[in-house]
Amino acid sequence: MNLQEAWQAFLDIVYPTDIRCFICGVRREDMLSYGVCELCQSRLPFIEPPVCPKCGKMMLIEDTLCLDCQDMDYAFYKGISIFEFSTEVKGLIHRYKYSREKYLSTPMIHWMTEGLKVYKWDFDLIVPVPLHPIRERQRGFNQAELLARGLSKNTGVPLVSKGLLRIKNTPQQAKLDKEQRQKNLQGAFEISERHRSLKTFENMTILLVDDVYTTGSTAHQCARVLLAGGAERVYVITLATGSNL
Repeated sequence: MNLQEAWQAFLDIVYPTDIRCFICGVRREDMLSYGVCELCQSRLPFIEPPVCPKCGKMMLIEDTLCLDCQDMDYAFYKGISIFEFSTEVKGLIHRYKYSREKYLSTPMIHWMTEGLKVYKWDFDLIVPVPLHPIRERQRGFNQAELLARGLSKNTGVPLVSKGLLRIKNTPQQAKLDKEQRQKNLQGAFEISERHRSLKTFENMTILLVDDVYTTGSTAHQCARVLLAGGAERVYVITLATGSNL
């Protein structure tokens, strides 16, 4: 590399004229501030009304519970997701979780923050769905905690990152059906001894954060534990959810 090339490389770092889109990887002029180009964002399956008033899945009719919410009395109060779990969104989440492309959390946090602005929920604390310590060491990070940390920064609401613990290293939920998911997660979560003694969650409204909502089993079990620990109400936000019309 000659001196001119080196100087240009330096300028590109300090004053970048273009950036590669996190999704398509192309240098584009229509880049948004959170690392995604307008074209890619326009192709994402944002969830729009009507939605299930309980879990937030897209529906065909307004104010109608989805099949899962008709069958199950979930412990959480309400939930929302930003996207339908399409092939594109699935690939994005897979890159984030398993390829350790943590920078993808930047647009994810932005989209989730914007979703919260629409619903205008009031909550006192933000809690990520925990990973078992073995799983977290294998993955290198907790994807839900990284999202929750960003939401805490954007909203100014305190994060309690280790208040809810996963004490059972259960099989991955994706491999199980609805009934197996519920049984798999029974007794899987607990409030840490420290936060029990501090009564951290007593009379608090909690925002529970995860990356994907499928049948609601994980959100339900986490909410049950938080409510048993004194929480008044639990909201849930995830990046993506499946369809259940």
